[in-house]
Amino acid sequence: MLVRNGQHLREEDAAFRFYRGFLAAFLFISCYFYVISFFLLLFSGFFVYLCTRKPMKLKNYVEITVKVMVAATAP
Repeated sequence: MLVRNGQHLREEDAAFRFYRGFLAAFLFISCYFYVISFFLLLFSGFFVYLCTRKPMKLKNYVEITVKVMVAATAP
C-alpha cells in the first residue's frame, strides 16, 4: 500500500532496486559466461588446428558452441 508520508514508498523503492540489481547482475553474469565460453571454444578449435593442421569447418564450430551453451544452461 502506497502511503504519502514516504515510509512505504522508500521500502518499495528499496525492494525494486534490489530486484533490479539482482536481475542486472544475473544477466551480466550470464552474458559474461556465454562470451567467455564462446571464445574458449574458438581458442580450442584454433589449438586443434595448430596441432593437427586439419581445420574444422565453421558449421562444426557453431554446432559445438550451441551444444555446449545449451548443456551449460540446462537444469
